[in-house]
Amino acid sequence: MALSRWKTPLLLLGSVFILQSILAAEPPKPGEIVVLKVTNSSISLEWGQPSIVDNTLYEFNVSYNSAAEIKTIATETNSTMLNNLMSGTSYNVTVVTIVNNTASVPVVKNIFTAPNPVSNVKVSNHTTTSITLSWTQPFGNRSDYTYKVVLSDNLRTKVTADEVIVFMNLKPGTEYTFSVFTLVAENTSADPVNISTATVPSKPGAIIVTDVSNSSISLSLGNPANMTINQYNFSISYGIASDQIKSSTESTNFTTIQGLQSGTNYTISVTTVIPAGVKSEAVVLSQFTKPNEVQNVAVVTVTTNLIILEWMKPVDHKEGYRYMILTEGNPPPIDNYGNITVEFENATIKNLTSGTSYSFSITTFVADGTRANPVKTLSYTKPVQIPEAHINVSSNGTVNTLFVSWIKPSGNVEMYFIVVEDVKNSSKIIIQSTNITSTVKFPGLRPGRVYNV
Repeated sequence: MALSRWKTPLLLLGSVFILQSILAAEPPKPGEIVVLKVTNSSISLEWGQPSIVDNTLYEFNVSYNSAAEIKTIATETNSTMLNNLMSGTSYNVTVVTIVNNTASVPVVKNIFTAPNPVSNVKVSNHTTTSITLSWTQPFGNRSDYTYKVVLSDNLRTKVTADEVIVFMNLKPGTEYTFSVFTLVAENTSADPVNISTATVPSKPGAIIVTDVSNSSISLSLGNPANMTINQYNFSISYGIASDQIKSSTESTNFTTIQGLQSGTNYTISVTTVIPAGVKSEAVVLSQFTKPNEVQNVAVVTVTTNLIILEWMKPVDHKEGYRYMILTEGNPPPIDNYGNITVEFENATIKNLTSGTSYSFSITTFVADGTRANPVKTLSYTKPVQIPEAHINVSSNGTVNTLFVSWIKPSGNVEMYFIVVEDVKNSSKIIIQSTNITSTVKFPGLRPGRVYNV
């Protein structure tokens, strides 16, 4: 409150004492208080000079109090620092001008010290589009404290009374910086505690197997949604079992995993990864490499209607390999023998047509149907022998010519061989014929001789 003082001079005029009371003039009040800086234990402030025009000497009294106590300091300058204050506390600051121990009307301002900063700021959860932060209450926490969280250059600001906050609608795979402030009344804040983190990147798009060999797998990698190509790489992990995992990083949409074992099932996991090291949900697939092809295919048995094949296991043979045998011919095998599957290194191809050329393609394949390169071989079935009853030999009344005809056997025939042998001297005449309807003539034979046909 303002202080005043009475000065009472005593004047003697003749025999009469006149007591005159003169009220001393009240000095001008200081200008408005301006806060220069606030910390959690101090307040720096200044105020305007009073309107004193002569050379009157004056000073200032600065009083400040919280709910607990009142303190006063004197200063000859129009600024001061109040120290050893309590954090996050409201102080009533009063400044008066003092001239000859007379105080002016006070200038008053309510000022809060800064609260202490929060501690242990951490990311408690993050997704492709959200980040959840949490922290520990500041030292000396008060029930009226709140928290302001500012996202990356004032992009977004939120205020909460809780020690946890969620920012939604963020971009996937993007790094953000958050500043967490403790607030008291009039938006007085503590020093910020900063944390940088990133949202989870979107998972890769479709992973397509574009090529498979016996030692490599080639993949096409789909782009993650809502991300630009310079934001991320792909991390590719692969292995036969959990203790055999290998990994690589790829910056393009295509990759080839090399140095693999033949005929082996690999689990491949592809994630999107950003420079901050955050990885997306994985896209996982299983893919076999090609098995090696069979070796040393051989035709071991041929009859008029079946052929038996044998072969050796492929190099690096694995348990579970099977073999597919495709048979092509004209006509093709009857029933389902044109495409059969076996577990062992031999196969009997039945229901064939006699005298027919067949092509056999033997392919190793694994559980998911991945196939080796086929190995091919050719073989004819045996033609059906013409029964003697179906062969006709006559001289047709000549002395030096034989005429041979026959009934076409079942199955295919590409050529007939007719051999006429002179029984006496074992000389032979051989004629090849593709004609299956006409009679074959053997002229110039010796009359009266016996010939075998």
